[in-house]
Amino acid sequence: MSIQVKKDIISSGFVPKAEKSMWTPTKNLTFLGTHIDTDKGIFTIPDNRIDKIMSTISDIDMCLTKSGKVFVRKVASLVGQIISTSPVIGNIVYLMTKHLSIDINSVHSWNSYIHLSVDSIDQINFWRFNLHEANVKPFKTDVSWQTIVYSDASNTGYGCYIVENPYNIANGTWLEIEISTSSTWKELTAVKTVFLSLINFLNGKNVKWFIDNQNFVSIVSKGSTKSVLQKLALDIFSTCIKHNVNIDMAFAGELQNLPVSLLSKVNLLPELLSESRAASTTKGYYQSFLRWKKWAILNGIENCDILPAKAFHVAIYLASLTQSSNTVSPVVQAFYSLKWIHSLIGSLCSPTDSSLVINVLEGAKRSLATPTNKKEPISVELLHKMYDAMFSFGNLYNQQEKDDIKTETLLRFVSNLFYKDGSSDPLYAATYLRDKGNSIHTNNENERIKI
Repeated sequence: MSIQVKKDIISSGFVPKAEKSMWTPTKNLTFLGTHIDTDKGIFTIPDNRIDKIMSTISDIDMCLTKSGKVFVRKVASLVGQIISTSPVIGNIVYLMTKHLSIDINSVHSWNSYIHLSVDSIDQINFWRFNLHEANVKPFKTDVSWQTIVYSDASNTGYGCYIVENPYNIANGTWLEIEISTSSTWKELTAVKTVFLSLINFLNGKNVKWFIDNQNFVSIVSKGSTKSVLQKLALDIFSTCIKHNVNIDMAFAGELQNLPVSLLSKVNLLPELLSESRAASTTKGYYQSFLRWKKWAILNGIENCDILPAKAFHVAIYLASLTQSSNTVSPVVQAFYSLKWIHSLIGSLCSPTDSSLVINVLEGAKRSLATPTNKKEPISVELLHKMYDAMFSFGNLYNQQEKDDIKTETLLRFVSNLFYKDGSSDPLYAATYLRDKGNSIHTNNENERIKI
């Protein structure tokens, strides 16, 4: 195939460049400055480019050691080399070169020398110690999110809501001196504050974070030339590194078309959603959802299929609960907890709406139902035995008391036999016995009960 392609190119009048052409299949190839390894399934930056970046950092260090300042072109070259690695390393190259860019923009001529700020030196050191470790990108990355978060900030305060945990709600109000700050500063400060307050729950997770400020999403990903905003973005980044949290900031498109007067009321939703059921019900549903999540993880279900869940997975989960439960209660609670959590996130397709899941639930109810054991009716023999056991010779008071009990018991017995609505009506039974000569027939026509 490759030989034919080569012949076709030459026949078409093109002259392939030998040093840049490869006519045999290979699993390793450097293309457009990126090394592709199909055997390991990774992209990397070639070693010669990495060595060049490290050499530039060494040159800058040497200049700073000798004179305390560096040629601005050298700094700009370093920034450009680092940013060119973004296809492999990602948006962090923009975030962690922003202070260097601020220093570069502070001069008026490319022939100037500049004194680097402390933040710029910190960013150079960051790349010195982390460039080799960051130089890898797998073909396939885990883009599933374990947690979904919504946050918003207004002129008076801020709030944050974690979808799958209605009890993890964070909110606060601005100080008087903070009210006049920009909306972007408020959004960044709000995310930083609530992120730290909820870090125990978010620790070690992939988080999808929705917010209604497009500028905020860009700053968190790529940084800002404004020092105060850049510092907040770096604080959020540092918290992610420290607690192994992977956050994907996204613009909440549903909020885009809301009138400005309604945006400040979005914070009312989390608390009301948590109050949509009784506190005990919400707690029970939440614990049941956590059991589903734990079961899904243990059985290799991908995080993206935990919420929203797939109907077939839920059906298997309910079936496994049926096998391990003595009553149908855990199965029913699992079903309605998943229905509840999907209604909270506004899912248009809940697994609990699937006929498969509904039929599995109904089957579990029948399978785990406790059979009804009806009591045997009182027989004539039992009545005689009861009377004999209570009768005492030589005790007139006892005999009179037992006769009264015998009469009342027989009246109720007869009432239950003959009264249509099943109530024990001694008056009806007494009337019936009077008309029948104080005796009744049993199933045996030759046997009579005499009173």
